[in-house]
Amino acid sequence: MFRKKLKDPVDGIAKVLGVGLPTESQGRVMRIRLQLLIEAPGLTSHQVNTTKMVNRKHLPQAGMVVPVTVDRADPDRFTIDWDAAPTRQQLVDAQAQAIVDAGGIAADASVPAEGAGTDRLADLERVAALHAAGVLSDEEFAAEKARVLGQD
Repeated sequence: MFRKKLKDPVDGIAKVLGVGLPTESQGRVMRIRLQLLIEAPGLTSHQVNTTKMVNRKHLPQAGMVVPVTVDRADPDRFTIDWDAAPTRQQLVDAQAQAIVDAGGIAADASVPAEGAGTDRLADLERVAALHAAGVLSDEEFAAEKARVLGQD
């Protein structure tokens, strides 16, 4: 099951166009279908449908960009550098910051210090906005909502 080395490698990027449901899971690693747009210097951009094993912390989502190394002789052969790809937490943090920067959530709506008075309604609105923007999954939203309401 060893893979052949790329004969004429070139570094590029892959834009994630689509992500399928995991077809197999082994602990922290899962097999997932990806639809990618591969771009590399000297090569024509092209779309690839592939299945890859991915660590849960690097679970891709549509719109993200991952670094790849492509074989110039056969652009359908490529490797993804998951170690250089953003983690799921980094993506969530970037999306949350983008919402704050866009004025969607007040910057001071962050989690209050321990023991400080809280405005549950404001916290619920913040969590709901993050969920609606796709930053929080349904499970993460339910957990945050329970935390805000003191049900955790």
